[in-house]
Amino acid sequence: MECICIFLPFCVVFATVAAVNSVQRTMKISTTKEYKYQYLDEYGIPAQGSTTLTFKVKACNDAHLAIRTPEIDPLEIVIGGWENNRSCIRLMSQGDCLSINVGGVLSCDEYRVFTLDWKGREERQVSLSLGNATSENSKTILSLPLKFRLLNVSIGISTGFGSSGEWLFQDVSQGAIAEKAEPEKEVLPTKALIIIITGVALTVLAIVAAMIGILLCLRYKRNREPRTNIENSQYIVSTETDGQVEHDYAKLTEFSNTIEPIEPDYLSLS
Repeated sequence: MECICIFLPFCVVFATVAAVNSVQRTMKISTTKEYKYQYLDEYGIPAQGSTTLTFKVKACNDAHLAIRTPEIDPLEIVIGGWENNRSCIRLMSQGDCLSINVGGVLSCDEYRVFTLDWKGREERQVSLSLGNATSENSKTILSLPLKFRLLNVSIGISTGFGSSGEWLFQDVSQGAIAEKAEPEKEVLPTKALIIIITGVALTVLAIVAAMIGILLCLRYKRNREPRTNIENSQYIVSTETDGQVEHDYAKLTEFSNTIEPIEPDYLSLS
């Protein structure tokens, strides 16, 4: 059982490495005051096969999303339009609003989290939630049933009407970050740094613990081996003097490497 302790620190290290690798990469994309869609296919957004997209945006007003497929013209989702007083979904760019939410949802100074959800073969609808859809505090602010399916979608983003914006997207490929957009350096720095430092510290502790474990195992194994009663070991010492061989009894003491002569009757059974 003692030897099993050697492997436990390495399990902790592997778990820490997994945690470090699981830190989500974040991409920041800036949009200008010009109302013009920038599609995100080249960044690997959205992930293939997904039907949701969670993102953050910081803009004073008019953060726009477009959803297009090879079969239909783009749907448009307006977030904080009309000077951040209203949001809506419409079936075409600058078309009529078919789902409306009244109230300010954007901020000039801080990022706001939204989740865009489009259903495929089953429910056939599109919706927008304020907050991460997996959170209990998430609130659906826009929803529109559709008569067609949204498959193989492309997502476009834009600001305009006097407002520029900054968008944050997660779960994108490393290559897309390096080649296409500016990595966001301000998001999750403390958390990532803490995880990395913790991983290094646990690695060092694992090495020390492994060394201690090895020593304990060796000691345990040594203690389990049968021990010879050195104190009572007897020896016959032969010496040769002037061609005559003499035999004498001796014993090896427990605390010395010297051989001490003993009396011949030491081995007597009486």
